[in-house]
Amino acid sequence: MHLKQLLQEELKEVYSAEKQLILGMKKFAEEAISPQIQSTFLGYADDGALQIEKLKMVFSNMDLPAFGKKCKTMEGLLLEAEDRMANFAGNAMLDAALIALVQKIKHYEIAAYGTMHAYAQMMDMDNAAALFNEILKAEKAADQQLTALALNCANRK
Repeated sequence: MHLKQLLQEELKEVYSAEKQLILGMKKFAEEAISPQIQSTFLGYADDGALQIEKLKMVFSNMDLPAFGKKCKTMEGLLLEAEDRMANFAGNAMLDAALIALVQKIKHYEIAAYGTMHAYAQMMDMDNAAALFNEILKAEKAADQQLTALALNCANRK
């Protein structure tokens, strides 16, 4: 397998992950107690739609059809979230639990986009590298935002 093939596999998985996550974020927003956290999660769902558009541009640049390969990692993280939401339903700690889960997801995305960025750079795929880097920066910013929300809002409750 060549590095380009590995990048293509990663790209398909992260495309699937983003699609799964949009639905997950909407569900998290419905379950969250704090309006601020609800709004944050809905914003992440919107961000996911923008990221999908960027991924479609990478697919196009690579002369590939935009389609996903089921991301089992995201599927597992979302199943874990379902369990956690059930365990903390009606509990003041639900928002803290949701933030922790979303941070796990963001860390997965940081790893995925960081890896794809490195692969694209190694292959001199400047446009793809730039798009992956944009998304990577957004994921890191989201992680910092979640830490602040946890420390200043959810964990205090």
